[in-house]
Amino acid sequence: KLWLKDFLPASLSKPARVMLFAYNSSPAIGASAIKLDDHAKQLLHWLNLRREGVPQRPIVFICHSLGGLVVKQVTKLDTSYTPIIEATCLLVFFSTPHQGGKYASVGEVVAKIATAALRNPNNDLLDALKLKSNEATRRFEQARHLFERCLVVSFFEAESYHKTDIIVDKNSATLNLPGSREKQVAIDANHSAICKF
Repeated sequence: KLWLKDFLPASLSKPARVMLFAYNSSPAIGASAIKLDDHAKQLLHWLNLRREGVPQRPIVFICHSLGGLVVKQVTKLDTSYTPIIEATCLLVFFSTPHQGGKYASVGEVVAKIATAALRNPNNDLLDALKLKSNEATRRFEQARHLFERCLVVSFFEAESYHKTDIIVDKNSATLNLPGSREKQVAIDANHSAICKF
């Protein structure tokens, strides 16, 4: 069972509609080499279609890893989607690499090999994943107004991944927002298991 769909709605005090948005997070595999902007546009279009007639209904985004980067990207897109951004009241991030991560360089090597063979490079996602990259900083600044409007909960991993290390550490998985706008929570799980309950 999936906790988002099967358990979360029943535990809330008000009825909630849970929608899952899936995308291919493999940054360099053939035709799926889509930029973050494209994933964000798909998300906004998909969500906009499902919100017809109820544009004021509150939105809670629950994101794992790269999904958090996709949601942050929506803030810089077309103003016709402003009602979605304005309806967002809570952002929940599970191991989202806001400041990049330690192992993007390994992924970059694999991606470069695959993209050279497939002649379809896509480096914006990999740039966003590099630890403390300019791209990660730029994306944070673009999303700052969204963070200022709603509560943020940032979960970070406290276990290593397959005997290596923590993939997205606390420094990268948290936004360090001022005041009480962000709750930071450690979970005894690795990067893959952090949002599996």
